[in-house]
Amino acid sequence: MKTPPKPIISDEKTGVPPIMGQNTAVGNVYTYILTTKEQRKAIDLIKHKSKLEKIIKGFFGERLLSLTFTKESYTLNIKDEYTIGDKRRLGRLISEGSDLKKFVKKVIYNGNKDTSGQLFRLQKAVA
Repeated sequence: MKTPPKPIISDEKTGVPPIMGQNTAVGNVYTYILTTKEQRKAIDLIKHKSKLEKIIKGFFGERLLSLTFTKESYTLNIKDEYTIGDKRRLGRLISEGSDLKKFVKKVIYNGNKDTSGQLFRLQKAVA
């Protein structure tokens, strides 16, 4: 689900919004929060910010308009929507490329045939 984008204040001199050099103020906004209460108690994403920024910026490249972190979530603003496959690849890159792998919650699908890990879930938009 998409959350409404926050209003962007443009630079007074140029009139261009200050979003990583882009001149578009509206993109697709996705907020991901840590999945479980235990994860939210144990992990402070601000402490992992530099490593997570490197992974996320490397994954999206020019598609990324902005990226913000809180203690238990991160918000992406990207130029276009991205697929379920891309979401899973990013999740895997984050869990394997950071110190957060030990906190990944195992999820079992189809009985015991498919198992995968989950660290973040998409936060529902507040209406």
